[in-house]
Amino acid sequence: MWKYIAALAVVVGSVLLLRGSKLPQEYLPSHYQGTQESSVRVGGKCLKERCLTIYVAPWCKVCLQMHGTIVSMRQQLETEGVGVQVVAGMDKPPALVQYAQTFDQPVLLDVQGAFKKKAGIKAVPYFVVTNRKGEPVRIFVCEA
Repeated sequence: MWKYIAALAVVVGSVLLLRGSKLPQEYLPSHYQGTQESSVRVGGKCLKERCLTIYVAPWCKVCLQMHGTIVSMRQQLETEGVGVQVVAGMDKPPALVQYAQTFDQPVLLDVQGAFKKKAGIKAVPYFVVTNRKGEPVRIFVCEA
């Protein structure tokens, strides 16, 4: 439990506080248990009080090390009413699909990098907490 609280504290208590700008909205394919669906929205307005978007890449050593924490944190936060989306990008489609299969929840695939570019993501893993309006409240980037 403390592990989840610490991870959440890192994300929520991060150093950047942004208001006014909005996380861009993009529609990405969702991969879950070997099937792929299209047109799942990431970014934009949050349907809950708070939403957490996590951007990861298959080649990222920190992302791989945090995999278990991300899965557990996602489950815990969703039971507490926080919307959570994991987006995998910055690699070729086969690697993204293979990486998405390691999660036991849906993962959005940013195959073309459109969301990464619009959101200005430069490093991974990238965590952004947004409010109901889609405005970033906290951003945390782990750079190795």
